[in-house]
Amino acid sequence: MITYESEDLLACYDVMEHFMQPQRHLQVFMNMLRHHMNVQVAFDAPRLCIGPSIPNGTDDAVKSEVFIEDGISEDVLEKLRSFCHHVKLVKDLIVQCLAVSNYS
Repeated sequence: MITYESEDLLACYDVMEHFMQPQRHLQVFMNMLRHHMNVQVAFDAPRLCIGPSIPNGTDDAVKSEVFIEDGISEDVLEKLRSFCHHVKLVKDLIVQCLAVSNYS
């Protein structure tokens, strides 16, 4: 639940995406706050997910991948790769969400 300083309701939402759930909560909120999207548009916006680093039995962990949903420009993918991120494009994600909002 997100409220204004006056304690009036801004939005109440939940995302069911397992590992990505906390990342997606933040992405929806940031889309609403920074990009002035309503809650439905914020949910429908392309997503990214920073995958976990997985131990491989040595001192080095397998590098995590950044999963980028189809709809984010190729320029963004290339920029992330230029910073040595392991980027993987993901298509056709199905996401379940529930939202109520007074945000316009």
